[in-house]
Amino acid sequence: MTEVARLVRLTTSHDPAPGDLNGETLCDADLAILATAPDTYQGYAAAVREEYAFVPDDAFREGRAAVLRHLLDSPACS
Repeated sequence: MTEVARLVRLTTSHDPAPGDLNGETLCDADLAILATAPDTYQGYAAAVREEYAFVPDDAFREGRAAVLRHLLDSPACS
């Protein structure tokens, strides 16, 4: 149970330690949507927006952009 909780928390940063096979595998799987066809990603993005419908549009756009910038800035994307 401790490992599952750790892996769930890891999805907030997507920054597993080098050699953390479980963490690296989970992060790869969690971010696989970014490598899909544009129409598939658009459907995913629409579902995320629906999940966060309570967040005002401006705040959502800022937050989503920050998440994507963080992923782009991560060492694995360099």
